[in-house]
Amino acid sequence: MGTAEKMLPEPFNLQFRRFIDVLHVKYFYHGEYPRENVEEEFNKWYDEVKKFIDNLEFEAKMKK
Repeated sequence: MGTAEKMLPEPFNLQFRRFIDVLHVKYFYHGEYPRENVEEEFNKWYDEVKKFIDNLEFEAKMKK
């Protein structure tokens, strides 16, 4: 588990791990990019990451 991941509360740490596993390791390191529906796949991940950041930001503001 990485440093950033350890600092995140649940369920954010689990979501972050999924992003790393797929977007960084599977796609970047192993080059296992989607071959079909590429735009849909991009939009799916874009939306998931945006939602993750928005939710994390909301949680941080609520704790202040």
